[in-house]
Amino acid sequence: MSAPHSLTKTCDIIIEGLLYFLLIFAPLAFGGIQILPLSIIESVTFLIFCVWLLNLFFSAQPPIRPSFWKPASVFILLIFFQIIPLPGFAVSLISAQRAVLLDKFLPSGMPTPQFMPLTIYQNATLLKFTELLSYAVIFLVLINTVQRKSQFKRIIWVIIFTALAVAILEIANNFGFPFVNRNHFAGNMELAVPLVIGYILSGLEKPQKIIFAFIAVILTVSLFLSLSRAGTLCFLGSIIFMISAFRLRRSLRGKVTLIYALIIISFILLLVMGIDPFLERFGVIFKEDIFGRESRLHIWRDTLKIIRDFPVLGTGLGTFRNIYPMYKTLAVQARVFYAHSDFLQLISEVGFIGLGLAAWFLITFFKEVYFAWISRHNPFAKGIVLGGLTGALAILLHSFFDFSLQIPANALFFTVTSAMVYKCIFIKFKEDEPVQVP
Repeated sequence: MSAPHSLTKTCDIIIEGLLYFLLIFAPLAFGGIQILPLSIIESVTFLIFCVWLLNLFFSAQPPIRPSFWKPASVFILLIFFQIIPLPGFAVSLISAQRAVLLDKFLPSGMPTPQFMPLTIYQNATLLKFTELLSYAVIFLVLINTVQRKSQFKRIIWVIIFTALAVAILEIANNFGFPFVNRNHFAGNMELAVPLVIGYILSGLEKPQKIIFAFIAVILTVSLFLSLSRAGTLCFLGSIIFMISAFRLRRSLRGKVTLIYALIIISFILLLVMGIDPFLERFGVIFKEDIFGRESRLHIWRDTLKIIRDFPVLGTGLGTFRNIYPMYKTLAVQARVFYAHSDFLQLISEVGFIGLGLAAWFLITFFKEVYFAWISRHNPFAKGIVLGGLTGALAILLHSFFDFSLQIPANALFFTVTSAMVYKCIFIKFKEDEPVQVP
């Protein structure tokens, strides 16, 4: 074995091992929401990137550049543009309210600086920018290093069994650990359950199908027991999408009973364990305590005011918690860190230009993957891609009503799943042959 080939293989092993660490560590470390766990996640991601660059140097193969690299790259440049100091007249032209805020809070007698960033808080945007780059790096590295079906299977097993461990811990701790919020845990399960279903359809032997069907039931029941209304409804909505996709493929139509069976068994177990809290939770959806003065709808209205004042490029990525107190109309004294809608928060932080770039990215990704899936016949590719797409759709729907993707563990899971889906859809599988990506 030549030295470069040996080094390349070693790099692949290191990258895969570090990825396993991230997938296990992030959800168990309170979802990665605290400074130390997030710093560890970003540091390990940086190490993965360095190892990949070394691997890339010796492999002598050009990196894969996905079709949606343009909106992704422009979005990253937009955030960088928010951070760098610009001439005051340019800031006033792009975001008049940004200049007004600066004048309002400058000490009396201090002249207006000649240069200022578009973001209202440079450090907050820089920290969020670093986190965003971490996810971009994970995606880029995965689509360039996952080469064989055996690698896909190992990564999927790590994802599934980590989700199972998290579900068991949440049930045992009354949904207070490792995720500190039930809705964030539900977001994690929304990604995991469809992936398990997809894996069951990927050509497993009957004993393995039974094992993973049992895991799917446990994860589904834990999602219901979390009492997350948005999480449950978005999960069921994504399952409807999966059933519809089954009916589009003749080879999958007969297997749609698998989904029905899993949902029915899950509800039976829910009945056995006690369905009253679940029914009570959903019974107050339209009551005053949900849509009254202290609700997230009130936060959404305040967020719309921020969007009105910063429509073009927003207040700066990661600055919602800094700008919201100036627009807050809630009577409660508690601080509000998130808009409880990832999409509204995205617009408030990066403006409609940033939203347009994000929409361009997502539409291009889903369109390319879905239409490629329609023409695929390999059972493994069909199952994994459909499961991954369904999970991604579920958490994106949930993000309209909550901030699940603001949680590093969920964002990492979403990134890894999306990368696996994108790479898997272009594989020309035999048993363990290399990936062929156009």
